[in-house]
Amino acid sequence: MRKSLPLCKKSKTENNSGDAVPLDIVTEVLNRLPAKSVARFMLVSKSWARTIRSKCFIRWFPFGSSTQPLHLLLAFKHKAIDTGHRRCRFFSSPSLSFPSTSIELPTSFLSKIKWPPHQNDSLIECPTYYVKGLVCVGEVICNPCTGKFITLPSFEADISTRFERFFGYDPVNDEYKVLLMGKPFEVPMEDPWPDFRVFTLGAKQEPWREIHCSVPHRPYSRGECIDGAVVSEDIRHWDGAVPTTLVNYHGKVAAAIEPVRDESTIHLFVFEEGKQGFHERSFHNLPYLPLDMKGINRMGEAIFAPTVQNGAARVIRYDLKGASCETNTIKFSEYSNWSTEAMYFVDYVESLMLL
Repeated sequence: MRKSLPLCKKSKTENNSGDAVPLDIVTEVLNRLPAKSVARFMLVSKSWARTIRSKCFIRWFPFGSSTQPLHLLLAFKHKAIDTGHRRCRFFSSPSLSFPSTSIELPTSFLSKIKWPPHQNDSLIECPTYYVKGLVCVGEVICNPCTGKFITLPSFEADISTRFERFFGYDPVNDEYKVLLMGKPFEVPMEDPWPDFRVFTLGAKQEPWREIHCSVPHRPYSRGECIDGAVVSEDIRHWDGAVPTTLVNYHGKVAAAIEPVRDESTIHLFVFEEGKQGFHERSFHNLPYLPLDMKGINRMGEAIFAPTVQNGAARVIRYDLKGASCETNTIKFSEYSNWSTEAMYFVDYVESLMLL
């Protein structure tokens, strides 16, 4: 049975006399197009522009994304030593399902962005995050598909305070949010961090809103946004001898212990909301993987890739269900001589935010 798209409500002041195409047909057509093409249709009429910019349409685009082919989002970040300017280039690559008929994966160039040094550069640790079509990289939130971005507002802070940044999506209120956690340098590393601030994309209130956290903690790892919550390891309960990676495992928080040296097993410690403890899952017979785990996609494939990029990358997909492994090569002919920090994000989908 063919599914119907959710219709967005018409504006009370909207005049339909000049629109020959019904709204449901417009929505149906636009949802079949890539985001860059949809942006061009904003010039057709004010009615089309309102539809495309509406919160309802943006939230549902692309309709049926859960059944679309999997893609990897690749972000290559670089900072100029002389000027301090940062730049980032984005590519997407299909993540083929097992069994694959191609060893070399094609890539599509999406966009590139460049931004100047930020007032709070020296105070913040800036890992790169991907959440629901948008990327928070450095001091900007950007849409890789369109290349549009906004710079995060500056904030008042003592130079002796250190901050870490996290990025997430609130599915209840349909909002993207940036979380800042800070502590003065004189506070011991193992003590809880006292300073919490939130920036909501598109909000009309003050740029940074101070909040209170009822759970004292100090984050160790970069965060992972899962079902509206930003999850990070607490350094007070972290064993530095066991390197772990936080991953989204079928919508649940999991800590993955990657293979090291001669080991050939991935251990997953899966946590469930409302339950104490965790249950462990182990996957054996992995080949030697001198790469880092980048995540687990919704098909249950663990993705391993390099951290530094210089023209080509070897990406390994390990099917946790079937215990099969496949190696693919991703090439970037446009920047074959450009060495930079490389970031990989699984389950990438296009977004119409920040058009």
